[in-house]
Amino acid sequence: VAFQQGPIHGQFEWQTADNSAPDGGTDSSFDGMSIQAGWFATGESRGYKAESGTWDRLKPASNFGSDGGIGAWELAARFSTLDLTEGGAADDLNVISFAVNWYLNDYTRLMFDVIKPELDAADDLTIFALRAAFDF
Repeated sequence: VAFQQGPIHGQFEWQTADNSAPDGGTDSSFDGMSIQAGWFATGESRGYKAESGTWDRLKPASNFGSDGGIGAWELAARFSTLDLTEGGAADDLNVISFAVNWYLNDYTRLMFDVIKPELDAADDLTIFALRAAFDF
C-alpha cells in the first residue's frame, strides 16, 4: 500500500514466506512487515506509477548549483519487523531507520541513514551509513 499527498509519502508492506523442510523436517513460516514515511522539506512530490506499482524518479524543483538551486531534501523514517521465531530460528528482528536524502538533480542522490536493529540474541548496535546513488 502506498500513498502520496503533496510533499508527504508513505508505504506499507507485509510479506510471508512458507518454507517446506526437506526430508520430513519441520516446516516453518516467517512473517514480516515494514512501514515508512517521508517528507520533502523543499516541497517536491514523489510520483507513483500505478501500472508498474513503483515510485517514479524524483525531479528536484531546482537542481543543486543551477541558478542557486539547492536540490531536493527529504526526511524519512522506517520501521520493519521480521518474525524469526518459528522453526527454531532466532527471535523477532525489529529495525528502526531514519534518513536524510539529498537529491542534487534527477540522477544523483546522497543518503545518510541511522539504522537501529534490535534482536535479543545480538549486542546493541547502531549503524551509520552514508551512500551515494547515480542513476542514468
